[in-house]
Formats: sequence, structure tokens, C-alpha cells
Amino acid sequence: MRNVADYRLLLEAYYGFIQPLEGVIRQHIGDGHFNIEQRLRAPKLEVDLTFLGSTELDKLPEFPDFSFVHDEASALGSLYVLEGSTLGGTFIVQMIRHKFPLENGLLYFAGYGDNNTTMWTEFTQVLNKEHSTVFQDKAVNAANTTFNNFDNWLQQQLQPLLTSNA
Repeated sequence: MRNVADYRLLLEAYYGFIQPLEGVIRQHIGDGHFNIEQRLRAPKLEVDLTFLGSTELDKLPEFPDFSFVHDEASALGSLYVLEGSTLGGTFIVQMIRHKFPLENGLLYFAGYGDNNTTMWTEFTQVLNKEHSTVFQDKAVNAANTTFNNFDNWLQQQLQPLLTSNA
């Protein structure tokens, strides 16, 4: 990233994947495990993007196919990827602050702030409950698919940025 505009492009690409994914996850995870609403991070991306000057979030490209998230197991597997990303967020915030003079626009990467470890522990307790092998396989497959799709999505959306920095 060369500048704050590049950072905004990165967050827009994140939003185009995470916002629709969280919508699908919400359809398959009830409040029986934890309060899913407090784990949604797309609203934090919306605040960050608004601060950084994005005005038409509803017109950003979105990842088109989350059909691999179709039940509770696959939703928990996909959420695993999103939840795990909170653990490195504090380091990303430090790197961004070091590179750019930002105090705002960092909510997404800040995750749950001082509660990152607690929230991760609560999430893994749900995953570590006794589940069938079929459930576990679905969760693992969805996590792998989510991670791979997210990586491919970011490469596709950020291709102009990646080639201009090469």
C-alpha cells in the first residue's frame, strides 16, 4: 500500500466479501452458541470506509457465490476464518498507523479490541464441542473454501493495485 487511497481499496475489497458472507452466516447460526450480532464486522468496515471517503458501499462489487455455506457446520467453518483474522488485527493496526497518520478508519482490523482473545476462546469452545465427523468435515471444508475464495477475491479485486506496486 502506497497511500490511504490504497488502504481504502483494500477495505472495499474486504467489504465486498465479508458483508455478504456475514449475511449468509447469520442465516445458519442462531443465538444458541453466542450472540452472532456482536461478531459481525461488516458494520465496522462500513464505519472505516465512510471515514476514508467511500460513499456508495451498496455499489461495490460483491463476491457472487456463497452456496458452500448452507448449514450450521459450514457457517461455523466460514466464521472460523473471520474470527481467526481478529487475532492478527492488532499487528495490522500498528503497521497501518506506522505507515499512515490514521487514528480512525481502523475499526475492522482492531477486531474486538482488548476482547480479541476472549472472543476467540468463546468461539473455539463452540467448535470444540462434540460434533459428528460429518459436521466437522463440513466445517473444515467450508473454512478451506472460505479462505481460498477470500484470497482469490482479494487478488482479483486488487489486481491493479498489485501490478502497480510490482
